[in-house]
Amino acid sequence: MQDAKKYLTKKYPKLTKTQVEIAKYHLRDMQDNLLEVLENDAEGFPLVYYVSLYELFDSYAKFLQFDALPIHKLKHLLMDASTKKKYMIADFPDQVFVHLFLPALSLREKADMSEAYTQLSDHVLVKMCGFEIDGRKIRTPAVEKK
Repeated sequence: MQDAKKYLTKKYPKLTKTQVEIAKYHLRDMQDNLLEVLENDAEGFPLVYYVSLYELFDSYAKFLQFDALPIHKLKHLLMDASTKKKYMIADFPDQVFVHLFLPALSLREKADMSEAYTQLSDHVLVKMCGFEIDGRKIRTPAVEKK
């Protein structure tokens, strides 16, 4: 039991500056891909939307050093106190994100889905200290120091 409690209170490693920059680029790229699918492949849009929502959550959780949550329990682990208690999961550190994210899981209209995803993605990018695509350069050493 003691080992389990130690594991559950363990902090996840902080992302390096380079990892954060790559994550921000990935998030913006996912948003662009989602909008492209909306314009070109209306049938495939819902699948891309829900996968992108989960990837957005997962990337943000890593940035916040929060537990990775399984997709099949994600909604309950974010909103249900008894489920959080059962699995010893803390509240997500950004409750504004949670209040934007949970309704986005229930949307069915493509325009609403696109708007919700853009709002979530923009929120996360602001929390990650912003993102500008123009003039981006990422320089990394051959082996990054931890």
